[in-house]
Amino acid sequence: MSVLTGSPTPVRRRGAVLALALALGGLTACSDDSGDTSAGGTTTAAAETSSSAAGSSSASGDAAQPIAVDVTEKDFRINLDSTDLTAGDYTFTIANQDQATHNLAIEKDGQTIAKSDVIQPGASGTLTATLEPGSYVFYCGVGAHRANGMLVDVNVS
Repeated sequence: MSVLTGSPTPVRRRGAVLALALALGGLTACSDDSGDTSAGGTTTAAAETSSSAAGSSSASGDAAQPIAVDVTEKDFRINLDSTDLTAGDYTFTIANQDQATHNLAIEKDGQTIAKSDVIQPGASGTLTATLEPGSYVFYCGVGAHRANGMLVDVNVS
């Protein structure tokens, strides 16, 4: 019985020592990178990742405004200013000039990457998205609207 009573304490100590060692090892690894001021440091990579994901600033430091594109949804069709776009940040202003509710969704490689709220007849809405080079499908995701042809192919270069 003394074996069972004495056994948990060393196990707990080993577990605590292991947890402390892992925590200290993690802190050491983090502090090594945070002092790096070279161009290839972790801070720079994280900033580039967040700016491309958020789309709010460019690597050169200028705060470029999103490109404005007007979208009209009418007669169960989607019309854009242009279906050939350049890569970048966009704000799509969607005017629903139809008698039914619609929205605007953007798909790339079979995956929806952005979708507006449902827009009531006669109302408008906006959708912001960062588009990278490739082929996209802009479609209405309400009901069977897409299946009934409410979509348009968009190329981004």
